[in-house]
Amino acid sequence: MSNTAPETSHSNYMLSILGALGSILLFGLIVLIAYVYMFDPEPVNQQRIDQRLTIRGEVDAKQKALTTEYAVVNADEGTVRIPTELAMQLVVKKNQENPDGIFPATIEAAPAPATPSEKSEDKSDEAAETADNSEPTEADPATGEKEASAKPASEAK
Repeated sequence: MSNTAPETSHSNYMLSILGALGSILLFGLIVLIAYVYMFDPEPVNQQRIDQRLTIRGEVDAKQKALTTEYAVVNADEGTVRIPTELAMQLVVKKNQENPDGIFPATIEAAPAPATPSEKSEDKSDEAAETADNSEPTEADPATGEKEASAKPASEAK
């Protein structure tokens, strides 16, 4: 066995160098083409500008008509369109007349807070219940009602 590495021919070496250079040049050409087309848009002629301004004017006029004029939307259902400013004024007036607002509260109001004399009575009632070795009670935060604990009195202490 010989310890010498196989020799590479000069033609293989040159092909490798030419392939690498060709790849780099091809990449540079693609970047150059993309750069030229990206920063050199076609000029917009005056006719296209006028056409765009006409379309925008029509759209603006339609939007203004929809928000500032009266119109019948559906005569069968009795649906009409009124100016936005008037609609906002009517909603404010309706909300001032109805203190619940547009969406009345569906949740019942919380019970009124207990007076100091009621609080002391509640504490004395709780003390009497625990002194009788009955099951301790806990107040349900949602309803304010007291429910019996699931634990026996001996385990609760």
